[in-house]
Amino acid sequence: MKQAQELSRQLKDATKGQSFFMRFKSTYRPVICPFDELLPLVPEGSSVLDIGCGSGAFLYLVGKFRHPKTLCGLDINDKTLEEARILLNSSGFEGRLKLKNIEKSCLAEEVASVNFVSLIDVIHHVPVEKQRELVTDLCQSAKKGTKILIKDIDKSDRLRQIFNKLHDLVLAREWVNETTPEILKSWFGSEITILEFRKTVRGPYAHFWYLIQT
Repeated sequence: MKQAQELSRQLKDATKGQSFFMRFKSTYRPVICPFDELLPLVPEGSSVLDIGCGSGAFLYLVGKFRHPKTLCGLDINDKTLEEARILLNSSGFEGRLKLKNIEKSCLAEEVASVNFVSLIDVIHHVPVEKQRELVTDLCQSAKKGTKILIKDIDKSDRLRQIFNKLHDLVLAREWVNETTPEILKSWFGSEITILEFRKTVRGPYAHFWYLIQT
């Protein structure tokens, strides 16, 4: 699988139609977020749903390197979705692509319609009291055999957690709510199989992820 620097170069070339700020974020996302380690977890030929797709960087890389059957991205921000549409349509994915505002969609129906779901750096943007509900609803909505990738920032690494809070305060204007791998695992339920768990560090950011199957 491609290394982070190569993924960054791919995105720099592909995002020429995006706004300057969004192109900058998309281009350098693989440097701080381990997309190079996450991409091989997406089975080739899958129907993929990316919840919190942002400007479409991960969907673009999935489309380019994992040859998905379909791509669907959900996000809360219409302007960000338009940036994703610019990137993905110009890359030849429009025939198998759906982009929707999550507030205008039925999340359970979207989850049930695919066999791979990614939730990357979303949970810490969700209010603490709603985080468990999001994860349990996601697991319960997925059809049997669906693989779900949940990646987030590790709260247990206190020093790097502070850096992430400052990052999101500046770029997203949010005071975010990270969780720990142990807490996230407790939300899965007894019917969930954990296929992979890993922690990694990229510069000042501490990441963890679970690949689970319903």
